[in-house]
Amino acid sequence: MYTFRKFGQVTWRETLGLYSVLLGSPVVLFSTLLSLPFVSRNGKSRKRYVLDMVLRFICDSLGGHQMQYFTGKDEVTYRGYVKKLKQKPDIELVAGVDGAPDVKLLWIGKKEAKKVVYFLHGGGFVLPLMDFHLPFWSEVMQQAEKKHGGLVRVAILEYTLATVAPFPTQLREASAGLQHILHSGIDPSQIVVAGDSAGANLTYQLLQHILQPRLSTVAPIVVPSNVTSTKLGGAFLASPWFDLLAEKPSIYGAVQAKADIATDGFLNHCAEATLGGLSPEIDVEARKWLLGKLSPVGLREKVVNRVLVFGGGQERLIDSILEFAETMKTEFQASGAKGERCEVIVQPNGTHDDFLYDFLIGERSEETKRVVEWVTEVFN
Repeated sequence: MYTFRKFGQVTWRETLGLYSVLLGSPVVLFSTLLSLPFVSRNGKSRKRYVLDMVLRFICDSLGGHQMQYFTGKDEVTYRGYVKKLKQKPDIELVAGVDGAPDVKLLWIGKKEAKKVVYFLHGGGFVLPLMDFHLPFWSEVMQQAEKKHGGLVRVAILEYTLATVAPFPTQLREASAGLQHILHSGIDPSQIVVAGDSAGANLTYQLLQHILQPRLSTVAPIVVPSNVTSTKLGGAFLASPWFDLLAEKPSIYGAVQAKADIATDGFLNHCAEATLGGLSPEIDVEARKWLLGKLSPVGLREKVVNRVLVFGGGQERLIDSILEFAETMKTEFQASGAKGERCEVIVQPNGTHDDFLYDFLIGERSEETKRVVEWVTEVFN
C-alpha cells in the first residue's frame, strides 16, 4: 500500500539526492553541448535538443516528492509567472462540494473575458504546475484577441496530488472548479477544458463525470438553466496518460528511449503513486477511470462540441494515445454536424508534451501553431 505524505515532504536521502542532481545538471549540460556535432537531433534545433536532454536527466533522476520540494505548490509557480507579466495575482477560493476541502483557481487574463480555458496541469499526478505550462496559454490568449477580437481567460486548478490523497480526490476538485466557472456567468459553449499528460487523463475523467456521474463521492455537475448550450465548447487532451500499467510497446521502445523526455522509470514512479494509493473498496472502479476504460459514447451528443488530441510521434505514450484517439474519432465522426468533430495531431519526432517546450526557447513548430489555432477556433 502506498504511503501518503504531505506536499514536498522529503527524507534526508531524497534531500541529498536532490542536491546531487542539481550539482550534476551543469555537467549534463556541458557534455550535451560537446556532443552536438556528433549526434542525430531528429530534426530538432540545437537549443531544443539540449533542453530535451537536460529535462530528461532531471525527470529520470528525481522523484515526485523531490520535485515538489524544489518547485513549491502551483501557486508559487503561478505567482512567479504573473510577476514576470507585471500582472497582479488573481486567486479565487472555490468552496468544496459536500464537505470537500476548498480548492484554488489561479487566473490569467482580464476579468471581463467571457471565454475561459479551464486548465488541468499534468505531471503524472505527482508533480505540481511547472513554468513551461504557462507561456503557451498566454500565447492562446494573445492570438484569440488578435484574430477574433475576443478576450480569453485561463483558470488553472490547483488540485491535490496523488502523493497526498488518492483518486477520486482530483476529480472531485476538478468538478468543483468547473461547477464554479459555470455558475459565474460563463456559457458552457465558451469553455475549453484542457489538460496535458495526467491533466489530460483528468480532463477525460471530468468529461465522463459530466456524461454520467458514477461515483457517489463526487457530486454531479449542475449546469445553470439560463445558458444557450449545455455542452462545452471544446476539450484539449495533450499527450494523455492512460497507460499507467505500461502495457504498450512504445513505453519501452528503442526510439522512445533515445528521444522522449519522459522516462519509463519516471512513468512507473507516477503510476505507483496513483494506483498504489487506491482503497480496495474502489480499486476496480477507479482503474476504469484512471486507465481511460470508460466508453466515449455520448460525449459528442451530451458533453462537448469539439475535441483535440495531441501526441508526440516519438513519445513513450504514443501507442496508447493513438488508440484513445481512434475511439474518440469514431464517436465524433458519428455526427455530420459541422463543428462537432475530433482532431488528432501527431508531431513527427515529437516528445511528450512537445508543444509546451517550444515556448521555453522561442520556437514554434507547425503543430504547435495548429494547437494554438484550434483553441482560438473553438471561441470563434
